[in-house]
Amino acid sequence: MNILLTTDFSYGSLKAARYIINLFGTETVEYTLINSANVKFAGATFYQDFLDEIDAHHEKELIKVAQELQAEFPLVKIKTSAEEGTLLATLEKYKVNEKMDLIGLGANGSSNLYEKLIGSTALDLIDYAEIPVCVVPVVAKIVNPKRIMIAISNPEQGLKGFETLIKEMKEQPSEIHLYHISTNGEQSLDPIKQNLQTLFNATIVLTHQAEDSGAAIENQILEFATAKGVDLFVTSPKNHNLIQRIFKHSVTRQLVERTHLPMIALKD
Repeated sequence: MNILLTTDFSYGSLKAARYIINLFGTETVEYTLINSANVKFAGATFYQDFLDEIDAHHEKELIKVAQELQAEFPLVKIKTSAEEGTLLATLEKYKVNEKMDLIGLGANGSSNLYEKLIGSTALDLIDYAEIPVCVVPVVAKIVNPKRIMIAISNPEQGLKGFETLIKEMKEQPSEIHLYHISTNGEQSLDPIKQNLQTLFNATIVLTHQAEDSGAAIENQILEFATAKGVDLFVTSPKNHNLIQRIFKHSVTRQLVERTHLPMIALKD
């Protein structure tokens, strides 16, 4: 498994890297740590040697971060790369030249968390990426998740890629909660439950159906997650009627500012 870790050298991005390495371990995973610097300048004369100095500085910082991670996880295999341009442009490069299975990034919490999730970093990344994206709030605890909640918008679409990610996790969860908010009548979660239960027979798979309550949909999710002790949230961003209502609703700021759960956004 190959995981791409993004960093802006903040505490939040380092914590996200630590969370993801702890989650997937070091035995069968290779990590690539990147920093993507989009340098804006005015005028036509901007010397390449100055850009090279920026890259060299960022590469040194990346090596320091990698060494810090290796001190905590001695067996981790990690490469570093300082890139020029936007993060999305960098991802396009890696999509063409490298096979990655997951992208990880951090969110800084409070109003910054809102800006990162709603702004050009995480939300654009989730929309653009063709592989799962793991977003880790700075307040998240670095633990192996025991209870995973999967918010399912359309049960007929299944959970492509989720089974692979679960198999790659260092420890299997004790519970998986399938959570579906019905908008067009009752849709059974039983086929997904049976598939997961067959693959992970030591894990309890539970299903939960909820009625669509419009604006309160995000509150239902948080209340459910809190009541069940959920510590990892999974969803598919291509199922826009759930994920976009969560992240673009008029009351989203309060929701995102107080959520503490890491999220894995699956891809269709």
